[in-house]
This record gives sequence, structure tokens and C-alpha cells, in this order.
Amino acid sequence: MVAPETNYIHHQVPQVTITKVVLSLLAVLGFVLYLFAGLVYMSETYSPKPRSLKVLLHSLTTSNFHLKSRQPLNASEWESTITIKNYHADNIKILINSLESVLYYKDKAFSCASQPKVPIRIQSHKQRTVNLIFKNSSCPDGPSSNPALNDEAIRERCRSGRVRLSMQMKMVLASDIIRSPFSGRFSVLDYRYLEALHIEFVHGIRKGRLVGGDVQMKRNSTLSSHAY
Repeated sequence: MVAPETNYIHHQVPQVTITKVVLSLLAVLGFVLYLFAGLVYMSETYSPKPRSLKVLLHSLTTSNFHLKSRQPLNASEWESTITIKNYHADNIKILINSLESVLYYKDKAFSCASQPKVPIRIQSHKQRTVNLIFKNSSCPDGPSSNPALNDEAIRERCRSGRVRLSMQMKMVLASDIIRSPFSGRFSVLDYRYLEALHIEFVHGIRKGRLVGGDVQMKRNSTLSSHAY
């Protein structure tokens, strides 16, 4: 009778082992799911949100805008001053790696601002003022000529003493995530725009200035984002 009992115990051992392996695998899977949920939570909580930045345009001026030139939009030099404020809390800083700005007249681009030489860093609850110089030669596609567009600008300037423009900015942002096992950086491609800018010209000195005071840049759309 000893042999059958020994044989019974021998057959039960593999079942106990399999149960332990299954439980171990379930525990590992649960831990992995916990880490993944934590990563998603950190990304959603501390990544840049649509209202994390505020961009104000304080001034937009132009010089050398005169009627003798057949291309005043292209020949003039435009300068703008903007302030960018970081509303993130918890010491999350913003890094603007790329800043492309374009001026439009009648929905046609005519002048671009060159890229900042170094990335713009903005600490939590701080702001930075940026000066942008717009030139026709700074556009990626090179200088362009549109006589009809320039003629329209000349007629508008003669008729009302103003020229109505629009402005668009494209920023590639990165934000530090709070230091944790899931720490990293979050990148966002963001567009902001102004539909109407009125430049009033001072007669006799061929210069113009922004009318209406500070203007907040509106967000157009967030095209893509990724953690890295």
C-alpha cells in the first residue's frame, strides 16, 4: 500500500509548481500594468497643457516703408517684441527649441523672423521677453517678389495711413517632467497666430507702429506631441 501513496504524491508536485508559476506571472503582469498606468498618469498630469503658455505681443514696428519703393513689404525691416510666460507649477521649466514667425499680408507670407541663436529657457511662473527681426531674406524659401501685393499695401497705406497684417508663430517646446522613475521630457509642436494687426504709419518719417496695445497670441492647433 506504500507504493500507491508515493505515486499519488509524485503526481501532485507538478500541479503545485504550475500554480506557483501562474501566480508569479500574474504578479509580474500586474506590476508592469501598474508602472504603465503610472507613466500615463505622469505624462497626462505634468506634460504641457493647451494653456500652459501665454504669449503677448507688445509691439510691432517697421522702418523704411515708403511709397517710392515698389516693394515696401519686402524692403522694410519689421521688429516685434513679445513676452512668453510659463504658467506651469512644481518647477517645471519650458524650453523653446525652435521659434518660427511669419508676417502675412492678404493671407500671403512676405517676411520672416530669423530663429533665436540659442534655445529660450523659461522657469516655472517666469516670463521672457523676445525681440524678433523680420526680413524678407529670412524666409526659408528665400526672398520673394509680389508686385501686385506690394501695390495693394501702398494703396492701403495712402488711403488710411495703416496697413493690416497678420502674424503666425510656430514653436517647438520641451518641458521637464517632475523627477521620478518616469522622468523625462515632453515635446510639443504648437501654432499661435494673430488674425489682424493694424500698423499705423507716422507721416514723413516712413515708420509704423502697432495700434491697440498688447495683443495676446491665440492658439491655433497642437499638431503633434511625444515623450522622449
